[in-house]
Amino acid sequence: MYVSEVLHRITEDASTVRRVYDDAQLKAAYTVKGQRIADAAVDYPGTWIVIEVTTTQLRREAATAVPDESQIKDIDKLIEEVDQINATIDALRQDETALTGISPTHRDVSCPCSSCPKAFPSTL
Repeated sequence: MYVSEVLHRITEDASTVRRVYDDAQLKAAYTVKGQRIADAAVDYPGTWIVIEVTTTQLRREAATAVPDESQIKDIDKLIEEVDQINATIDALRQDETALTGISPTHRDVSCPCSSCPKAFPSTL
């Protein structure tokens, strides 16, 4: 919720055009069974920024580079998050109109972003 509030706040615009689409709008637009969806997408001029946020923290063993099952589990969790970003990017590329309700312009959907607490935010 916090990230959504921040995104809405920083993208405030005097126009009536929606710029931030939360997971609820994304899920409503892309309802294919089993569809994975990111937490938000920002309609930025010329592109989409797809955002996935997680509260999952690295395990102590993984953070200190002790090789064991913890690292594998952390990597698997990160891959799940990346899969959600990728699925959202694919959905936007296939049918942006399902989300926005307006005809798409030629755009690039290539700015994924993932953020984790007590870890480094990254663009993938």
